[in-house]
Amino acid sequence: MNKNEVYTFLSNMYKDVLLDLNVNKVSQYFSPDYIQVTDGVQSNLNEFLNHLLTLKNIVKSLSQSSFYHFLYDEEEGAVTLRYDVNIEKRTGETGKVEVIAIFTLINGKIVRCHELTCPLKNKEEFGDIGRVNKL
Repeated sequence: MNKNEVYTFLSNMYKDVLLDLNVNKVSQYFSPDYIQVTDGVQSNLNEFLNHLLTLKNIVKSLSQSSFYHFLYDEEEGAVTLRYDVNIEKRTGETGKVEVIAIFTLINGKIVRCHELTCPLKNKEEFGDIGRVNKL
């Protein structure tokens, strides 16, 4: 994929999977061998699906800024992003989290993601939102 195709692919993935929390679309974007490391905590595809389901239970709404940084290394299949996510929980708390993510893509699927999250608003309540995984 070229840079524009990767940008579109990831933009669509973010909307479908990470903002709409549509677990039925995960296989469209992610490899069955997917590994994610968020704030030092590793998870596989099933654990990532549990994370999405957990978010569905606790989050009322999610919105994302545009990508402040979008770097693509075509040779390595690596994409680095930086963006913010605004979150409203079902309990009414609101938060904002900065995310830096490095994706590895192979054959049109995401196989790996390393990400760091930093709560910018309501830090205690949203410190683990990027890796929460309990239904």
